[in-house]
Amino acid sequence: TVVSSTSKSLEVKALLNNRSAWPATARKMMSFRYYFTKESGTTVTASLTSSQGAKISGPLVASGKVNYFTVSFDNVDIFPGGLDGNNGWSPFYQKEAIFKITSSGAWDSSNDFSYDGLASSSQNEALTLNIPVYDNGVKIGGEEPMSMPTSSENWQEQSSIMISPNPASNILYIGNLPDDNVIQISIIDMLSVQRMSLKPQHSPEMMKVDISSLNNGIYHVVVDNGFKKHVHRLVVSKE
Repeated sequence: TVVSSTSKSLEVKALLNNRSAWPATARKMMSFRYYFTKESGTTVTASLTSSQGAKISGPLVASGKVNYFTVSFDNVDIFPGGLDGNNGWSPFYQKEAIFKITSSGAWDSSNDFSYDGLASSSQNEALTLNIPVYDNGVKIGGEEPMSMPTSSENWQEQSSIMISPNPASNILYIGNLPDDNVIQISIIDMLSVQRMSLKPQHSPEMMKVDISSLNNGIYHVVVDNGFKKHVHRLVVSKE
């Protein structure tokens, strides 16, 4: 749940759960990651506002500008039990952490991978897949952002291709294709799943694409000419 948000900071309340069954498994090295996009030339830090035995570390680079912080409950028992009468009747299966991420410069946190799916302060808590959960460093739930091979010579991020508007809601325009040899245009989500495949239109006019079928979130528009893939980040945001 988003506790507060400004142009340079974001505060989030997270509830880490262990509701394992068949078999029920007690865990004491659970953690989760919050993925965000670090703006160029900025320094990003994080701290815990409050927690039930957690610590926070990072940021570490995941891929390109995508970084993450790790909130760890090391040596903290989290097991699928009832209520703890010695700790305000909080659930044994759940631990809380409220953390704040602060940037030295302007930062639009709403475009970040782990922000997608968070409940607002006025909403009830929401289950999100975009904050993956780990046990002793091994992922046991949720999803990590796709790994975009930006260092490969066959990929080119943020090329001269134009996409507008961005963020987009229902209609997207694509133009300034690099050459007449483009064989495919794809829109893929952060889990590397292709959501749309488009037939290139080589004309002075921009392609008009109906993206009303896409849910809110972060995507990549990939333009492939058989030799190089040009990649643009796309944010879909609907009222």
